[in-house]
Amino acid sequence: MSDSTTKLLTCEQAARRIPISPRPSPNSIWRWTTRGCLAKSGVRVKLRSLRFGRRLRIEETALAEFAAELARENSKGIDRPAKAAA
Repeated sequence: MSDSTTKLLTCEQAARRIPISPRPSPNSIWRWTTRGCLAKSGVRVKLRSLRFGRRLRIEETALAEFAAELARENSKGIDRPAKAAA
C-alpha cells in the first residue's frame, strides 16, 4: 500500500465500483486477483490485492491500474488485416 489514506475494498465493494453493465460479480473480482484475466495479447493480467489472513482487500487505485494494464495488453493483441500481396 503506497499511501495511508488509500481505501481498501472488499470484492463486493470493488465489483460495485466498476462502471460497466452488467457489473462483474464479487467472484469475478476474486478470480482476477488469484488467476488474472487473459488479454487478447495472451498475457494474463492480475488485479493487485492485499491479504490479511483469509481476508482479501483491493486498493481503489489497483482497479484503475488493472483496467489500464488490461486495455494496454488488449490493444497489443488486436488482429490487423494483412496487406494484400502486390
